[in-house]
Parts: sequence; C-alpha cells; structure tokens
Amino acid sequence: MTVKRIKKKEFSVSPDHMINLVRKILSEKQGSYTYIKTVEGKDGASFSTVIKPHLYPLLLSTQLFIEITKVGNDRTAVEVRTKSQWFITCDIFNCYNRYIREFLMKIEDEIKSS
Repeated sequence: MTVKRIKKKEFSVSPDHMINLVRKILSEKQGSYTYIKTVEGKDGASFSTVIKPHLYPLLLSTQLFIEITKVGNDRTAVEVRTKSQWFITCDIFNCYNRYIREFLMKIEDEIKSS
C-alpha cells in the first residue's frame, strides 16, 4: 500500500508560460531535496520526477507527477500528485503534502517575480 496525495490549483498564466515555469523549477535544487529522473511527457504538459531528499538521509525518495491543463483564456490548472514507495503505509511527518505545497508555492513565487 502506498501513500498518495493530490492537489490542483489554478493560475492566471498561459499554459505555455506554465510549462516553462515547471521546467525551471524542476531543474533547480530545492532546500532539502533535489528533483531527479525528470521526464517530460510527449505533450509537454505533463511531468514525472523523483524527489530525492539530501538533508535527511532516512527520508526515502518520492515520485511526483505534474499535469498542466488549459482552463480558459490565460488560465492554467496545475495538478500535482505524490506517490510514496510501495512499502510506505503512512505519512507521519506530512512530507507528501509538504512536497506538493512547496511546489505550488514555488510556482506562485515564479509568477510574482516574472
């Protein structure tokens, strides 16, 4: 049994701009982890990556999936999902929600700075 978390949020940017923001975020090292083994879907609007913690060696890597969909004129929805390794049955440190929350906050920060 695995731990799965999902969150979807809308942003006031075009899908093309969002795709570029996601590429940028996934290529950068984060505070306590790094995105590795990142694969972009053929459509360019989906990504799969692995979160590899480096500050806490006891934390295991986690799969992260991102899907980008157009909602309306210059509006984009981003769905972020995490999936633990198969033998993880609970999330006592709330890591999986934190990974999603931090990713979405990074998008917001990038939008504000651009």
